[in-house]
Formats: sequence, structure tokens, C-alpha cells
Amino acid sequence: MNAEYKHQWYLQNRDRILKQRKKYRVKLLSKIRAYDRKRNAVRRKDPNYIKQWSKRAKIWVAKNRDKINAQKRATRIRHPLIKKTKEELALKARLRNRKYYYKHKKRDKNAMKERDFGILFRHWIRANPQKTASFELKDTRGEDTFKFCNFEAHQIDYANAIKNGSVLIRVQGVSGEPDYIYMNHAPAYVVIRYPDFFCLIDVDRFVKEEARSRRRSLVAFRARQIAYKVVEL
Repeated sequence: MNAEYKHQWYLQNRDRILKQRKKYRVKLLSKIRAYDRKRNAVRRKDPNYIKQWSKRAKIWVAKNRDKINAQKRATRIRHPLIKKTKEELALKARLRNRKYYYKHKKRDKNAMKERDFGILFRHWIRANPQKTASFELKDTRGEDTFKFCNFEAHQIDYANAIKNGSVLIRVQGVSGEPDYIYMNHAPAYVVIRYPDFFCLIDVDRFVKEEARSRRRSLVAFRARQIAYKVVEL
């Protein structure tokens, strides 16, 4: 009975015991560090201690001279005035061109994904008419998470103005569109495309989720839960 009682008592008070142990460790470490600081301060002023360690350092350098020289040769920086060989110049140009190529290829690929999603959304909304609303399109680029920061602050402000106030939008009419569109207390949604679906989330619901979430991104299953509408792909 005594062992069982001790075990039950430990389980009930486990958190408190662990906190006390942690506090004790922190205090012990702070005392050790303070002692080390005092000891090193005294040693720095002791000339015999300095001579002793300088001798040890010289002996170590003499033993490891070959290793030190090899490391220096490996990390040697070429002087800028020394001319580089044709092979080095060609390698540098090749690396620079490769970085530029992949950087712009990735940017173009991301732009294409959002553009393709815009075409898909236009076809969907024509086939499934909705009430008058504003839609901000976002793409996760093949990932199962959407970073909250990708829905930028000025875009959130504009969506809030549409939903909770009134906004006059200037339209560049090319195919007979009107010159202005006036939106007063109209719904505003952020439309996020995940690999398997896209969903319409109310802007106020999105802002609340960002405020309460401990994560920096919106996961796919959570987006399904808070979405106004989910469309499977």
C-alpha cells in the first residue's frame, strides 16, 4: 500500500515536482557560471597562469603545424588584384546564370499557378452564380498549408472596407465594362486553392483565425472547417 500511495502522490504532484527540479537546475547553473566568471577574472590577472597557457598553446601549435597550414591553404582567399584563370571565370559565370535561371523560373512558375487558378475560378463562378461579393484569390503552390502573411494587410483592409463600409472601384473598361463599381456592405471572401480543393473563407473569419491560431499558416483541414464554401477539385 505504501508504494502504491507514493506512486499516486507522485502522479498527482508530478508537474509541481518537475517545476521545482527545473528551478533548482537553473539556480545551480547560474551559481556555476558566476563562479567561473570570478575564477577567470582572477586568472587573467595572474601572470604565472598566462605564461603556463601560452606555453601550452605554443606546444599545441608546433604539434599541429601541418593541419593548420592545410586549413589555411583550403580557406585562402584570392587577392582581388590577382587575375583569375579562364576556368574560374567560366565556372563563376555558369553558376551566376544558373542561379538567375532557377530564380526566375520559380517566380514564373508561381505566377502561372495563380493565373491558372484565376481561369479555373472564373469558369466555376460562371457555372455556379453567387451573390455580389469580392474575391481575393490565393494559391498554396501545391502545399497543404497557406501562410497567413500571404494575405497582405492592405488587401485585408480593402476587403474589410467592402464588407463593413463602402468602396468605389475604378474599372478600366475594355469590353464594355462600366467605369465604376460601387460596393456597399457586400460579402468579401479570400479564395484559397489547396492541392485537392479550393475554399471561400469570409475575411472576418480569416482574420479571427489568424489571431487565435498558434501556427503561422492555415492548414488544409482547418480551412475546410471555417470555409463558407468548399469546392473539390
